[in-house]
Order: sequence, then structure tokens, then C-alpha cells
Amino acid sequence: MAGSVEIHYVSGTATSTTAATPVNRYIGSTKTITATSGTGVDITGLTREGTIGHFRLSTVDTDYVVDFPGNIIVPPGKSIALLWDQATGIMKGNIELYEAQGIL
Repeated sequence: MAGSVEIHYVSGTATSTTAATPVNRYIGSTKTITATSGTGVDITGLTREGTIGHFRLSTVDTDYVVDFPGNIIVPPGKSIALLWDQATGIMKGNIELYEAQGIL
């Protein structure tokens, strides 16, 4: 197995991260999502409050499209983190997010 990815509900403040700048897929738009995002190897400062889900990646050097069932709603002030539990290789990828106003 190449590894697995777990999606966690977390609390705390991440340290040892490199900023990851979200990119709007509406080319030319100046709108940005209201979020703080980062990446890193050995990020500290977070506490796992619960596991939302996980998926396994069976083969190295293979592109996967994973459609997580349902939506994960992250209210203001709350956080999620992805944990790459690697057997081999480095994970890289994209996550699609959207910001909805007035849902809850």
C-alpha cells in the first residue's frame, strides 16, 4: 500500500507549516476564500478532536480522484487537517473548497 489519508477535525494552532495559498478556479476573479491553509511535514500544535473519514491509496506514482461522500462543513473558527500516513512516497494534491454564506 502506498499510504492512507485521514481527514481530522482538529483544534489548536498549527506550527511548523508553510503557507499554502488557495487559488480561485474562476480565472481572473479577485475573490478569495476566508481560510488559513498550510502544509508541512511534522506539523505540531494540533489536537485531533475526531476522525471525519479516510481513504487508502494503494499504488505509488498514481493519480487518484477521491470524491468524499457528502459535504464537510467547517464553521468559522473550526479546523480540519489531512494526515498522510505514508508507507512510501510523498503526497501532493488539490482540495476543492467553497465558501457558502448564510447556510447555518
